[in-house]
Amino acid sequence: MSQLTNSNYIRLILTFNQTKNSGDLEEDENEMMQEANNYANLDFNRAHELWHPDLYIEKLINFEVLSVLEPLKAFKIYATGEVEYTVTARVTIGCGMIFTRFPMDTQNCDFVVRITDH
Repeated sequence: MSQLTNSNYIRLILTFNQTKNSGDLEEDENEMMQEANNYANLDFNRAHELWHPDLYIEKLINFEVLSVLEPLKAFKIYATGEVEYTVTARVTIGCGMIFTRFPMDTQNCDFVVRITDH
């Protein structure tokens, strides 16, 4: 097995968007969301109290949430009870590339993501 070097990784910018139905909302929450285009933004730092999806990326080296003025992440709850979790990140994954036949070679790098929720 070869060790990862600076040439053995791939860096991607990705947006992960997950949704799930959280069930019925309280009447006052529902009214608040209908007045605000049918959804409300929730504090991302407290999102785990309602739902926190687990994101597993095989061969992950680095996961950096991107930001412009604020981090590019959101947590919304809709009047229907649907919850939406979104994050944009620079993802670096290891990739066991072998360059012994360069430039006559072909490289493949699997990108595997597993998502669970709890």
